[in-house]
Amino acid sequence: MKKIFLASAALAALTTASLAADLPSSKGPPIAPMYVPAFSWTGFYVGLQGGYAWGRSSGTISSPIGVPALGYAYDAKGGLFGGHVGYNYQFSPNFVAGLEGDLEWAGIKDSVSSAVLGVTHRTKLDWQGSVRARFGVAFDRVLVYATGGVAFADIKRNVYTFPGGVNLLSNSNTRAGWTLGGGIEYAVTNNVSIRGEYRYTSYNNKSSSNPVLNIADDGKYRQHAVRAGITYKF
Repeated sequence: MKKIFLASAALAALTTASLAADLPSSKGPPIAPMYVPAFSWTGFYVGLQGGYAWGRSSGTISSPIGVPALGYAYDAKGGLFGGHVGYNYQFSPNFVAGLEGDLEWAGIKDSVSSAVLGVTHRTKLDWQGSVRARFGVAFDRVLVYATGGVAFADIKRNVYTFPGGVNLLSNSNTRAGWTLGGGIEYAVTNNVSIRGEYRYTSYNNKSSSNPVLNIADDGKYRQHAVRAGITYKF
C-alpha cells in the first residue's frame, strides 16, 4: 500500500509540473536596450561672431610732377563683430558639407606718413562679409572644418597732406576678393554650438586718382583674422 501511495504522489507531481509548463508566462517580453541616436550636424543655423583682424595695406602713390613714386606698406588692424547664417548637411557618419554667409562691422584702420612726399596714407574698413563653402570631419559633437569662398568689404583709402590734413585723394568702394581658412566647432547641446576660426582674406587691387592734382594711388589689402562664435541650429 505504501508503495502504491508513493507512486501516485510522484505521478501527481509530474502531472502538475507538466501542466504548469504549458500555462502562459506572466513575464512580459524582454525590454530592448534604449537607442540614443548620434548627434547630427544637418540643419539651418544662425549665430553671432566676434574677433580681431590684422592685415597689410600696401601699394604706390605716384605723381607725374617729377617726385619719385612712394611705396607704402603698413598694418591696418582692429576688431570685428557680426553674424552668420548657413546650412549643414551630414552625408555620412563623419563628413559634413555646407554653405555659410557672414556680415561684420569692422573697426580696422591705420595710416602711414611720408616726409618725402609730405603726405599721409590711411586705410579703413567699416564692414566686410563673405559667402563660403564649408567641408568638415565630424567626431560626434566636434566638427573640424575648412572653409573658403568669396569675400567683400567696404575699404576707404585717403591721401592727405602731412602736416595740415588737406585731402588730396580719397575713394570708398566695395572691394571683392577671396577668403580661405578653417576652424573647430563643438555642439554644447543639440541646438547650440561654439566655434573658433582663422581665415586669410585677399582683396583685389584698386587704383584711384585725382586728375586735378595728378596724384594716383594703386593699393591692395591682405588680412588675417581670428574669430569666436556661437551658433543656434534649428
